[in-house]
Amino acid sequence: MSALPLQCNVGEVAVTSVTKTFFTVKAPANQRLKIRGLEVSGKGTTNTDTPVKIELGIVTADAVGGTTSVTASPLDGDLAETPQGVYKTTYASEPTYGTILRTWEIHPQAALIYPFPQGMEIIVKGGVELGLRMTSNQAETMALVLIIEE
Repeated sequence: MSALPLQCNVGEVAVTSVTKTFFTVKAPANQRLKIRGLEVSGKGTTNTDTPVKIELGIVTADAVGGTTSVTASPLDGDLAETPQGVYKTTYASEPTYGTILRTWEIHPQAALIYPFPQGMEIIVKGGVELGLRMTSNQAETMALVLIIEE
């Protein structure tokens, strides 16, 4: 890892009762990535809505086609290095997941700002893809930012 801190801002996404992948990151071959933090916030207006389920897991088979690239931007604008990972969103079909590494449930009127503790960050091995998917019992709008180090 070269200590290039990045953020990937996916923006607002519509969450429904169908589990949907909203973001994936694939580490370059022979280079690891470190997931440093996660920020998810909701625009819910009803206090009786149920929590949104958020899962972070290893993608074992990527979906074919129907994705949009996300630009990873350096947290420090003075860093000139180019991000090497592949960052995608807007999945038309679902990838296949293996191990789910973390699961959170947050109310759609709340936010989850989770910096992984030092030494406990998620390491994505070279060539491996990590995905974030969400499910809700009712239609919700959530915003998503992932903090990564290459």
